[in-house]
Amino acid sequence: LPNSPLSVVHLALYFLNLRQRYSFMYLSDLEEIVAFIVAIAIVIGFVASTYMEIKNTIAEEKEKATEKKENEEKIKTLINYFDSKKKLIDTVVEANKKLDPKKRSEKL
Repeated sequence: LPNSPLSVVHLALYFLNLRQRYSFMYLSDLEEIVAFIVAIAIVIGFVASTYMEIKNTIAEEKEKATEKKENEEKIKTLINYFDSKKKLIDTVVEANKKLDPKKRSEKL
């Protein structure tokens, strides 16, 4: 993984060890310190960006869960509304059925 902290540290250590492997390439003490600081800064940046991504993902999931809960409540309200409407319609139909025979007998 090219962006992982371990690969950055390995790369930094590789360049720092060039001094020991090859006699023609030397890093001064200042260059070694700068290389370590750069490697540490890269690792800190990677950790910070990963933390922010995780934090944002958790916030998005919480928001989705809240939205889902709200939608479920709305659906329950609609179901109750339609059930009460159905009962009202059924009551009106029954009342009309009872009135129909009375109207027929009056016409005769």
